[in-house]
Amino acid sequence: MGLLTVLVFMVIAFQTQCTEAVSKDGTVLLSLLNKFTAPPNFFSSWNSSDKYPCHWKGVTCHPHHTVSALDLSQTNLSGTLSSAICALHNLKELYMGSNNLSGTIPPELGNCTQLEFLDLSSNNLHGQIPVQLGSIKNLRFLSLYDNFLNGSIPLSIFGLRQLEVIYLVINNLTGDIPSNVGNLTYLSKLWLGENSLVGEIPSSIANCEHLTEIFFHRNQLVGELPQSLGRLSKLQKLYVTSNNLGGQIPKSLGNCTNLIEVELSNNSFSGEIPPELGRLGSLEILSLSRNGLTGIIPLEIVQCAGVVLISPQEGKFPKAYKLTFDTTNNTTEYEALLLGLDFAKEKGIKKLQVMGDVESILNQVKNKYLSKKKRLRSYRNKVWDEIEGFDAFSIQAIPREQNTKADSLAVLASLLLPYPEFDKDVYEL
Repeated sequence: MGLLTVLVFMVIAFQTQCTEAVSKDGTVLLSLLNKFTAPPNFFSSWNSSDKYPCHWKGVTCHPHHTVSALDLSQTNLSGTLSSAICALHNLKELYMGSNNLSGTIPPELGNCTQLEFLDLSSNNLHGQIPVQLGSIKNLRFLSLYDNFLNGSIPLSIFGLRQLEVIYLVINNLTGDIPSNVGNLTYLSKLWLGENSLVGEIPSSIANCEHLTEIFFHRNQLVGELPQSLGRLSKLQKLYVTSNNLGGQIPKSLGNCTNLIEVELSNNSFSGEIPPELGRLGSLEILSLSRNGLTGIIPLEIVQCAGVVLISPQEGKFPKAYKLTFDTTNNTTEYEALLLGLDFAKEKGIKKLQVMGDVESILNQVKNKYLSKKKRLRSYRNKVWDEIEGFDAFSIQAIPREQNTKADSLAVLASLLLPYPEFDKDVYEL
């Protein structure tokens, strides 16, 4: 009897050890498997016989063996999100982007109060952004882009004062951009483009002094660009393409000397291009097409190659690029010509006429004049290669006074006009 008692005790002890093998966090993770469909063997490392889940695929742990991060991004997961994930009380990072998750974002995610990074981007999530996410006070990174989310952006999101990155582009969000965006003084990237946002850009955005990227393109924003944008000294990229913005381009943008890319096309901006933009020494792209701008490209915008395309169907498309290498007047003109050819190809133009005011360059392209400089001959050859992509092409000089749309020292203007010898889709470069 004594031996039998010992054996029974050992069996009971072994069973107890097995049932206690998985830690609490491991049990929570195993419960999530019922919510997901994954590729074969993806979760094979999630073994219930492990005491801790720290070596499971996609799992990272704190030194004390509790889960700190869960990365299941780009794994072809399908299914729905479970609020049970917040039972991982020390979870700081959750990455589930680039999958096929569906359904809504559970409001209970607001209970994941230790989260600092939340990425649910590029899924098939719908419904509204839960107001409860505003309870995650330590959140620094929020990425919900490329889903089917609708409704307005909750005011509570703009109360998360630790936020550094907000990616909400490519959704169906509506409403305006709340003025309390200015509360986010640590914010560096604000991506709200490709939604249906309305209203004006709040001037309080200038309080986000660490902003480097603003992407508001393809919305329905109205009003003017705030003069206060000039206080964003760290701003590098400004995209407001395809809105209903108007008024003059603020001179204060010239104070944002770290700007690299400025995309203002397809709006209703009017007046002249501010010469203050010439202070943007790091500028590489300045796109102003499809606006109501007048006057010439200012001489202050030095060492830029600019192109003005004029279409009988769509109007004028000025575009300027910052040349980031040393140039002469002739090389700048060649760069502008090449940019014009490339820009025309982007528009799908097959028949082109070039009209420019630098006759020496035009004669080189026509092979009427051979430059002694090897670099200029290389440019000419590159232009010839590009020309082969058009069905019809011609090039001619115009008087400088007729070329008032471009800076005569630094910019060659390419005016696209109907080519009379062909149909209405023919252009000259």
